Amino acid sequence: PFQTSWGSTTRMIGAVIMAHGDNNGLVLPPKIAPIQVIVLPVAMHKAGVLEKATELKDRLVKAGLRVKLDDSDNSMGWKCAQYEMKGVPVRVEIGPRDIEAGQCVLVRRNDGEKTVVALENLEAAVAEQLELVQKGMFEKAKQNLDNHIYEAHSLEEAKQLQAEHGGFIKTMWCGELECELKMKEEGGMSSRCMPLKQEHLGDTCPLCGQPAKHSIIWGVAYSSAVLTHSFDMKYSMPGDYCLSGSKGGGYAGPTQEFVDAFDNADGTPFDASDASKRFITNANVSARDPRLASSVLYNGALWKGRTLECFEGGEDQKYMPYGATKSPGNTVTGYYMRKLLDETNRDFVLNGSYQPWPEFRYAELELIKAECLARAGKYAEARTVINDLRVKRFGRDDVYTAPISSWDTALDVILHERMIELCYEGHRFWDLRRTGRAHTVLDGKKYTGVLWKKAPDGSFTPSSVAADVAAHRYPERFDRFPIPQSETKNNTKARQNSDW
Repeated sequence: PFQTSWGSTTRMIGAVIMAHGDNNGLVLPPKIAPIQVIVLPVAMHKAGVLEKATELKDRLVKAGLRVKLDDSDNSMGWKCAQYEMKGVPVRVEIGPRDIEAGQCVLVRRNDGEKTVVALENLEAAVAEQLELVQKGMFEKAKQNLDNHIYEAHSLEEAKQLQAEHGGFIKTMWCGELECELKMKEEGGMSSRCMPLKQEHLGDTCPLCGQPAKHSIIWGVAYSSAVLTHSFDMKYSMPGDYCLSGSKGGGYAGPTQEFVDAFDNADGTPFDASDASKRFITNANVSARDPRLASSVLYNGALWKGRTLECFEGGEDQKYMPYGATKSPGNTVTGYYMRKLLDETNRDFVLNGSYQPWPEFRYAELELIKAECLARAGKYAEARTVINDLRVKRFGRDDVYTAPISSWDTALDVILHERMIELCYEGHRFWDLRRTGRAHTVLDGKKYTGVLWKKAPDGSFTPSSVAADVAAHRYPERFDRFPIPQSETKNNTKARQNSDW
């Protein structure tokens, strides 16, 4: 019935980092440090310095220590910071002046204390410093532990101490399971350990009043909090709020122009002039890039076990002209985003949202690769990278990918693919701006949406509606930021950008 494990685990590694680490990085006890001593030559380019540093390193290795010599071209400051971060217990510094004086400098990682020692005493001095580091780290950790253990003689006192100070609570204990469960249920703490060195803190168990048999240490078993966010609350359609009896959502909606940008199912460009195909329905969505159905919600789409009512008067369509009023839950495009929303979350008002945000994806790396290849004039290779991605997304080997024969055509294809693949991920505006196309694509443009009306016979009729009150404005000077006025005041020689 008695089992234990003495293997080194990630928990043990984590305990070392948390117990001893500081703002400069790891602080490792010498007994377990992979590198116990780092030898750093100062002014290594000067004659004899590297040779002497190598000699010191060899002597310490011969003395049975784990030693490394850093003879890289990095600066001395960089090296010191690097090995502080790695937690190497002792640093040995040797430079031209040290060699002349027959000495070197030893620096302890745990407290930064420097000691100058004669070279003939190197081995003994380093061994002494390692022992001081080991002892100093243990004493510091032991004091920190002792300072956070509080003695209690009743359940209420234990709860109060835990609430005020955290840490551990030590009490007497009768040894019965019922009292251990009572502490867990009423005190919020579970047993951590019964010290090998027992203390007599009293005669009775503070939980039941019966004679005590052991001293015991209690503590809160912390678990990481479930982190949530409010993405679904902001961007879901109004009908989703009905599931929880609340109102809201619809903070942003895909435009008709964005929907039009999705290619046909074979990869060829979509012709938006055909109104019967332009407005998305269950009947025509399969004829388009599969990413459309997974990115955009539309009238009649199946979502969370129900059919979306994105028509005038429907549960999910509270259409209103753009800018008429600030009222969450209304839409100006007739569409809602699907990608990034959690279809399994039926009550995000109560539960919050759990799904992660894609900060960087492999597909983005592939698109960056394609752009780099095109920049280098390797247009065929760039097209191959994009085509491979489209083959995966469209699910067909014969998908059409536009030819690339110049940087301009490459940019056309790459920006289109980034707009579709990385939609809603915060790239589109910056892609247009960094490539100098924002003025052409955005300035003077007005976007549209769709308004569905339901007839008595159950059929639907779409019409195009404006999604903007005024045209977007993006003059070319927006590609360059102005120098803040505070900076031009601080530096009178700084001249404002000519555009501003």
